[in-house]
Amino acid sequence: MEEQISPGYLQIWGRFFPGQLTGKPVAPAPLAGTTVPIANVLLNY
Repeated sequence: MEEQISPGYLQIWGRFFPGQLTGKPVAPAPLAGTTVPIANVLLNY
């Protein structure tokens, strides 16, 4: 996943999404548990 936010990839992504990408992207991290809170409801995955 981190490869997708390397400078070379960001140049490619920038062509698909001009002006829409942040200058400092962050790779996602794994979730800590097995539930996600959405609209005051815990969803299990």
